[in-house]
Amino acid sequence: MTDFRVRLSTGLWDVVLTKAHGVTTYQRSMVIAQSRESRDRLDTFIHETLHASAKDLPEAEVARIAADIAAVLWRAGYRKHQQRKKL
Repeated sequence: MTDFRVRLSTGLWDVVLTKAHGVTTYQRSMVIAQSRESRDRLDTFIHETLHASAKDLPEAEVARIAADIAAVLWRAGYRKHQQRKKL
């Protein structure tokens, strides 16, 4: 079940929030863990988006770049806000 869709330079991707760690499939789907801590979840979103956008990057480069971007965004105050229930 897709939670939301996002358009990247490589096309339209489905994003699934789950208890799994995080994985990108080349059927244009990213699976992101909901249960992870906020900062780890931010890193995972960036990490899996990098895989989707630049699938030729080696894993070590993806991990390094994702960690750097997550650190900057976290320091700048980016956090996930709780979604309000629809009335």
